[in-house]
Amino acid sequence: MANFPEENAIITVFKAIAQSERLRNELVLKGGYALKHVYNSPRASVDLDFTEVENLSNKPDEQLQKLLVEISSELNESLKSVMNEFNFTDMLVQSSSVEPAKRELREHPSLEIKIGYSRKRDGSPPYSDVVKLEISLNDIICEHQYFQQGVNLLRVSSFNDIIAEKLRAILQQIERDRYRPRDVFDIWFFHKRAPQIFDYDKISRFLKIKSEGKLPAGMINKQAFHSDEIKKRSSQDYSSLNETIHGISLPLFEVAFAEVLNVVDRLSIPD
Repeated sequence: MANFPEENAIITVFKAIAQSERLRNELVLKGGYALKHVYNSPRASVDLDFTEVENLSNKPDEQLQKLLVEISSELNESLKSVMNEFNFTDMLVQSSSVEPAKRELREHPSLEIKIGYSRKRDGSPPYSDVVKLEISLNDIICEHQYFQQGVNLLRVSSFNDIIAEKLRAILQQIERDRYRPRDVFDIWFFHKRAPQIFDYDKISRFLKIKSEGKLPAGMINKQAFHSDEIKKRSSQDYSSLNETIHGISLPLFEVAFAEVLNVVDRLSIPD
């Protein structure tokens, strides 16, 4: 079973980022927790996904390691000033790394940061309870908005930007040898309940921009989403999403995936 961080710990991390001038200007929240925290999705995620606004693809390892140290230090300073609000006795970065490991140049680099937290006065790190951050260093945010987080603002990908990235992730499953059932669920949930917030022209444009250099030329078309392999990978461990959703029943995969194709049919991309 997935180990989900405490909701108040997540909010504290968001407040710490929003309070730091550097972090709130450089990091954009996206993915599952953006949908949950800002757009009221019923699905929880294990990780908090962010994008660093500067594209750092194929930069020297030394530069990325320096960035990791700076962001970790900034987080630690900011966490100290906000952790008492929810009675945490300690919150700190207890592990961090540049991924993928042991490469001088990385085409798709990211930072992985684990923030440990505790309410025990006699506790000491490393703590078993953690909030995990994954910070992409080579993704494009086409559109963002600001979300009030305490007295400061947190930068968050727009809804249509997130949907475009989820559609790209579905197509990337073969290329990156991954499985993305959660993206199928997220698109189904919002398109069935709030189709009016989908801007298909924006999603089409954002999907094309986000796919440049990440998918083979010519793969952004409607037929690609009908691939048997894409559908098979999207269904992998789909039932395990029951552990992550609250307040609704998980639809049959065939129903959810049909809704994804319904969205794709409305996009301004080649057939």
